[in-house]
Amino acid sequence: MSEGRVALTREEFERWSPTVRRIAMLLGRRAPRSVSVADLCVKGFSGLIDALASAESIASANLVVEEYVEHRIRTAMVDFILSADDRVRDARAVSRRIARTIRALVDATGEPPTRERIAEVLKLEIDEYESALARIAQFGLARIEILDLDHDQAPSSSDDDGPSADTLADAIDLLPTMDRDLLMLLFQEECSMEEAAAVLGTSQYRATLQYTEIVHRLRASLGKE
Repeated sequence: MSEGRVALTREEFERWSPTVRRIAMLLGRRAPRSVSVADLCVKGFSGLIDALASAESIASANLVVEEYVEHRIRTAMVDFILSADDRVRDARAVSRRIARTIRALVDATGEPPTRERIAEVLKLEIDEYESALARIAQFGLARIEILDLDHDQAPSSSDDDGPSADTLADAIDLLPTMDRDLLMLLFQEECSMEEAAAVLGTSQYRATLQYTEIVHRLRASLGKE
């Protein structure tokens, strides 16, 4: 393949169009309203072209070309979503700070930090920290991140002594019990957030904050701060 290619062949278009549309529709449900499925498809095809340009070297490295191409399509779309709005970019920056803080605290203590301790290290009052989580949830960043973790379970590159995980399943095992319970309700029992909150005896708002924080704990555990 040529590294300078800028278009798809008809065969490539017909083969990969359903994949691009499927990923765009999935991410589009969780993206800000200003981002359309059509916008995501455009970015997805751009990622597809870049991926196919590298397909020969990927195949020679004994990697699965289909998985690599899907990852590049998804990454192109997610990058577009995260850059589409100043508010989204700001929320994304805060999201990274939260994940890095959780990772640093786990490395230092060997234990999952409390919400209060996370806020303290971030130099935020607890209500400010929870407002930050609410903004991240509002822009759909937590939903996007859990999908990204589920499709890209690379081992953590951290060399420190804190607890770490090689897969999403391992990272979930390191979560506090209440967090695992919420994930079980959402993904195994297929409850809505409202239904899960009712089972746990809390409000939908509090459950949403909890879920958003869970995603950051998982990212920290997997070294994806």
